[in-house]
Amino acid sequence: MFTLPITRKTYVLEKYCLGIILGCAAWATGILLGGITVLAVHEVSWKTLFLVALSVFPMIFLLLAVMIPLQLKFGSEKGRLAMVVVIGIVTLLGILTKKAGESLGFQWTDIMKSLSATPASFLIICGILLVLLLLGISLKISIKIMKKKEF
Repeated sequence: MFTLPITRKTYVLEKYCLGIILGCAAWATGILLGGITVLAVHEVSWKTLFLVALSVFPMIFLLLAVMIPLQLKFGSEKGRLAMVVVIGIVTLLGILTKKAGESLGFQWTDIMKSLSATPASFLIICGILLVLLLLGISLKISIKIMKKKEF
């Protein structure tokens, strides 16, 4: 593939672009199906649908930011295993953080109450900006991985 006029950087950029396009298409399909459900059932408001959709949107980019470097580094099969390991480590760190906070007398409910007082749109915008920053860092890491990789 790299005998064609495609650089390693272009290859990585194309992977990210394809992931973003496919993720956005899946997200839009989910909104469409959710909208049909709202029209049919009338139990959920449009505002709730869009808040949920906007809170899910950063997860697409977060998964891309983690998956692509792992697959470039370890390959397809080992990359899947590495993804499971990363998710397990993140889950374990979350549990350990919760337990450590509780043992130090840290009140998680107070933080949740203060977050619930913050406007949802502000939290979603902050989440999107944070994930875009992580996606940029992931892109740089992926480009470095591809430059070092030998075929």
